[in-house]
Amino acid sequence: MKNTIKNKTPIVVELRPNRDVTYSGICLKESHEVFILIGLNEDTLEYDGIIIIRSHEIEEYRYLESDESSNITIKDYEEIINSLTLNRMNTFYECLDFLKKKDLIAIYTEDDDESYYIGKIINLSNKSVTIELISKDGKWLKPEEITIKDITYLGFDSSYEKELMKKIYD
Repeated sequence: MKNTIKNKTPIVVELRPNRDVTYSGICLKESHEVFILIGLNEDTLEYDGIIIIRSHEIEEYRYLESDESSNITIKDYEEIINSLTLNRMNTFYECLDFLKKKDLIAIYTEDDDESYYIGKIINLSNKSVTIELISKDGKWLKPEEITIKDITYLGFDSSYEKELMKKIYD
């Protein structure tokens, strides 16, 4: 995996049979607890945001074939990479601590792979995170407390979060 990270080789991460989910992108970091990658939006074939998943959930990964990756648009993701403190993002708590400064984040839990929370972190403890939720219309909703051990996915800086931020300020 070290060469994959160093060479910024596009990969597909399989979570099956644990969960029926795959993620594609460029791996930035792998530790015993977290796996951080620049997400690939498979609809637009653009790199879009950062994905953090639990390392133990990964069943396997494979490299994208050259014909799969040849049409991918690579936006300026170096700025995103440079804004991360990867050396201090080894656990989900540390990642959430970093994400306190972000306007919006997305959180999936082990309860449901289809629905997710999106909002801004307003409180963080060793056991839970509280986020102020936001609606699809960009309206702030009630806060939700989520147990950190139940979180399976963190996402941020995707086009979806950026679109929601525009709605907030409209």
